Amino acid sequence: PGYQPSCLTAASWWRCVCYFSRRTETGEQGNRSDPVVIRVRSSMSLLKSLEVENFKSYRGRQVIGPFSPFTAVIGPNGSGKSNLMDAISFVFGEKTSHLRVKTVKELIHGAQVGHPVSDRASVTAVCQKDGEEVRFTRTVVGSGTVYTVNKKTVGKEEYALALDDLGLNMKARNFLVFQGEVESMAMRDPRELTPLFEEISGSGELAAEFENRRKAMMQLESEVQQKMEKRKALAAERKTAKVESEEAEKVQKLEKLLEYRVVELELFKLYHLDKEIDESRRKRQSVEQELNRTRSRQQIIDKIMAEKKSEVAKLQRERSTWEKKIRSKESERSKLSLEHGKAKQERDHIGKRLEKERKKLDQLVKAKESHDLEVNSLQSELENLEEQAGVYEREVSGRGTIELSQEELREYRRLKDMSSKQVSAVKERLDKLRRVEQSDEAAARHHKSMKQGLEEQRKNVLDKVQELEKRVGRLNEYLSENRKTLEEQERQYQELENNQTTSADRLNDISTELVEVEGVLSDFHMSSHQEEKRRKRADILSALQSVTQGVYGRVYELCEAKHHRHMIALVRSIGRHLDDIVVDNADTAKTCIKYLRDQALGVEHFLPMADLSVKPVDERLRNLGGTAKLLIDCVKLHNPEVKKAIQFCVGNDILCESVDEARDIAYKSREGRTVITLEGIVFHEFGGVSAGFSELKKKAKRWDEKNIDDVRQQREQLVSEMKRLKKDRTRDAELLTLKTKLEAFRQRQSYCEHDIKVTWDDVPECGTVCAGMASPVSWTSLQWVYGYRDT
Repeated sequence: PGYQPSCLTAASWWRCVCYFSRRTETGEQGNRSDPVVIRVRSSMSLLKSLEVENFKSYRGRQVIGPFSPFTAVIGPNGSGKSNLMDAISFVFGEKTSHLRVKTVKELIHGAQVGHPVSDRASVTAVCQKDGEEVRFTRTVVGSGTVYTVNKKTVGKEEYALALDDLGLNMKARNFLVFQGEVESMAMRDPRELTPLFEEISGSGELAAEFENRRKAMMQLESEVQQKMEKRKALAAERKTAKVESEEAEKVQKLEKLLEYRVVELELFKLYHLDKEIDESRRKRQSVEQELNRTRSRQQIIDKIMAEKKSEVAKLQRERSTWEKKIRSKESERSKLSLEHGKAKQERDHIGKRLEKERKKLDQLVKAKESHDLEVNSLQSELENLEEQAGVYEREVSGRGTIELSQEELREYRRLKDMSSKQVSAVKERLDKLRRVEQSDEAAARHHKSMKQGLEEQRKNVLDKVQELEKRVGRLNEYLSENRKTLEEQERQYQELENNQTTSADRLNDISTELVEVEGVLSDFHMSSHQEEKRRKRADILSALQSVTQGVYGRVYELCEAKHHRHMIALVRSIGRHLDDIVVDNADTAKTCIKYLRDQALGVEHFLPMADLSVKPVDERLRNLGGTAKLLIDCVKLHNPEVKKAIQFCVGNDILCESVDEARDIAYKSREGRTVITLEGIVFHEFGGVSAGFSELKKKAKRWDEKNIDDVRQQREQLVSEMKRLKKDRTRDAELLTLKTKLEAFRQRQSYCEHDIKVTWDDVPECGTVCAGMASPVSWTSLQWVYGYRDT
């Protein structure tokens, strides 16, 4: 279908092998499983058979044929149809790059998977010319090929001449038409087709004459065009009058139809109202059921809450009990403090008495020492007297009886009386000193026992000081740990509270942004077919940009109107080039077309900038006055390199804000000008007028399509962030628990600080006791040891 042999006229027909491409309704190529049709026009030669040996998918020696004048090769995908075409192309001198391989070695069977079955491969074409059989063989040897004609090795030029005798031109490739070449040739413009036809027909010699006649023809066409435009204008006026009459009849019919439709609409509304009522009833029943389930769950939760409240009440009662105990202990402590004060006063009194007794003891010790000295002197004197008395008695006893005179007797008596008195006085004094000594010894024993008691009391005080020191150390450690924990808990509480506040603010912001995004998405409504088409266009462009360099993008992606109200006019001016792909040159366009054909991706139009014929900007049109301006000045380019392509699409079109102004500029000037209004109405340079706002508005949505993916992604991000923030907002219970822990920590810290203060109040009292006992432990040293400086 669609086969036109006249499009492929050659000097002589030998054989034409074509892939017939099936075109679908969407403009895509058919599958490669379509049959391969081999048509042979018999003239002087005929292909009888093909002998293939280790070529691509054909392992070993295979004979394909015989071929008839019309032969069709059919088979599923992968059965070898394309490799058969490659074999025919190979034996008739086709280049390696056109055989879907990079090197000739890859033509050997198994070479593409790294396991070639042989070091060579060959294809032999058995042809018949005027009843005579001719064999053409091409063999892969190493990295090159060997040509053979009738089993005789020849050079490439001789091989080409032999093929040329059969009407086959290796350079022109006039013997094969591959899949997509018919379509590619049909898509060529006249400038590209002219050299081909001139080469085939040999009409290049008539180029000068053709050019002269073409100029004459163009002049005649211009005159015909002007007359046709006048005729079109008259036909347009006639058509307008006819349309107005038809519109009047149409209005009458539409009024009648409107009445019928109004009634039908009301019935439709009633029907759907009944359906909505039924649906609402069903929803109400489901909601009531859900409400009942929620109430049952609420009852369970209420029971749990009651149990928790009872537990809380129990804990509060225990707390109040402990607080009462604490208060009772505080009262006991205050009583003990009073008793301690009394004991302190009594201790001070005992200390003063002890001091007096100590002083008295010192006096007694001194008196005892003086008495001892006096007693010792008296004893020594008594011993001397007794010794003298003994000496005297021994003298008297040695003399015998001594008679004393009256004077001596009186002297003796006097001395005796005096000595008796002295002895009695000494005895009395001695007895007195002994009694004083006994009383001093009793007082010393009493003071010694009191000293032992005070030493024991001093030891107990020192033990209490050490115990208070350990208690203060433990309390300080606990207080330090509690303070760190309290700071950490307060930090967590502050962060959690700030996060809750920030989350609430952010939720409000996200709700506002979501409303705006939903508004944008609701304004831009796209069907699934349009979405699929847009996605396919984007995939094709991405594939082409990955295949070759120099692919800039589609026209509507590379530019946009500087102001939104100029968008309709820009769409009208660009017209059919809106979806064209801008490339750097024709070679890039050909590479892209080949890729599209090989991948069966459909038809695309390209704008090669290096080969575009662009009209220069007419600077006079920038000074027309009024609201008129060049449309190219209202275009914003995303890539300055594509300015030539955009100028090719827009040209010297003029933009006006009002219809009257556009009409005046278009028709009152002698030069033909194309003027476009903001509503997309075009006043052509040949006198025609074009409109169609709704269709232009649909096309203008192409610029919105570029941002719709970003808007949808933004919506997904906002929804996910809202879910996360709502999940964080459920941490109110955690916040309350943390607040309760903070209060408990603060209360424990208060108790601990109070306990430390009470302990420090006891330390100076112990120091005073030690000072009152003349202890070697000084109160100043206690102050520095325990860090207590408050006197």
